[in-house]
Amino acid sequence: MTTLKFGPLPRRGIDIDWSEIADQLRARPGEWAIVRSADKSKRSTMASNASNIQRGALAQFRPPRSFQAATRIVDGQACLYARYVGEQS
Repeated sequence: MTTLKFGPLPRRGIDIDWSEIADQLRARPGEWAIVRSADKSKRSTMASNASNIQRGALAQFRPPRSFQAATRIVDGQACLYARYVGEQS
């Protein structure tokens, strides 16, 4: 007979506090920061995060285009960079 292990369903992916990240970027406008990094095989994930930040797809980064974001490969790591640029007129 197989014994099952019961418990709560774990959260998906990495738990990222986007509100805290957006607040820290707003506190230092114009300065680039490394938001997160992972193995370079995750570059497409980082690029998706960058797009979501710039488009304001995440509520914490609204209005759209008030943040800039980019990805770079640094020492074999895919790095997500972002900065707050304020509302564009």
